[in-house]
Amino acid sequence: MADQGSSRDFCSLIRLMRDPKRVLLVEFGEALAIGFVAPLWCLQSISRHTGMLPFRRWIEGSSPEAPPLQPSPPQNLLHGEMDLSSITVDGRELLLSIDAPDANEVQQRTALDQGQSEALVIALTNELGLVQGPPGTGKSFVAVELTKVFWKNKHLYGSNPIFISSTTNAALDKLIEKALDACPDLKICRLGNQSESTIVQEKCESMWSLNKDHHYSMPSKLRDDMKSLGSDLVRKAQLMLNIHQTHQMQPPTRSNLDSLTRGLLRFFQLRNQSQHQKSLHDAALLRSMDIVAFTTTGAAMFDHLLSAVGAEVLLAEEAAETTEADSIISLKRTLKHCVLIGDPLQLRPHINQPEEFAADMPNGRDYCLDMSLFEKLI
Repeated sequence: MADQGSSRDFCSLIRLMRDPKRVLLVEFGEALAIGFVAPLWCLQSISRHTGMLPFRRWIEGSSPEAPPLQPSPPQNLLHGEMDLSSITVDGRELLLSIDAPDANEVQQRTALDQGQSEALVIALTNELGLVQGPPGTGKSFVAVELTKVFWKNKHLYGSNPIFISSTTNAALDKLIEKALDACPDLKICRLGNQSESTIVQEKCESMWSLNKDHHYSMPSKLRDDMKSLGSDLVRKAQLMLNIHQTHQMQPPTRSNLDSLTRGLLRFFQLRNQSQHQKSLHDAALLRSMDIVAFTTTGAAMFDHLLSAVGAEVLLAEEAAETTEADSIISLKRTLKHCVLIGDPLQLRPHINQPEEFAADMPNGRDYCLDMSLFEKLI
């Protein structure tokens, strides 16, 4: 699988040029590469660094012989209390601690009913909280109230922004709209350019708008090195192809290929340095936001950027309609608290070839690709 601009793939192509064997080219005629290439790269990276995956014990589960996993509170609440005044009816202080979580008091002093209060308390006092309920029970309302609480208590999360994710652009925009309606002062950056919401487009920042006011400037030495090396590579390529002398494509020699390969690898190294510097710049801009919102596809596309932000809390909508792989990709290594919201009794994740990979099909029981991480955790 080739990735545009990848030094590793370039080396593979060079090896193929030297190899007289035939090459089979596979084309994905009905699939957009953007939808699966970035997630696959992320999953490969996670598989190589499993120790950096947050909530790993919950994802892997315990062996049948081991005792059941016991819930753990968020690290942020081990030595502190969470202020719920942002959701109380009178705006007065209401503190929540892991030692004495009181859903009854939350119900009495907020607009939440009993079930919603219990869901909110469970979500706030567990490192990996699940909020489940059928249609009409107020899951979206609880999501907005959780957003308000997380925003009010940013100091417990290193003052870093809150991550909000969803499988679809429509659901993500709907949650953003409700959050802005409840808290107009929220500073939100919506990653990606697929939003069709006028409110989101008008009231949310984008990576482009943030960079417009804080333009990234590549370090001069790095820029000069890339420019010089680029000119040298063009010259070598022209000589190798003998364009000026014969205007014919001559077979490249091994030494010419080796020289060009070394130069291109160096160019890719410089380009990666530039991209890393740009990610650090963009991550600093995102840290000035209250919320960073993205789809699960965006979680893969902006993986390096999101990992550099340092966010410690994630609120995931439509979690029951998100594949397990996409949910795992959204779990960036700095996260310490995660809340998944959904209902697997309504819809499962959409997959291709369900007859082969769906949990309810005889051939799919070994795969269960339409079972979300949310459903597996229940």
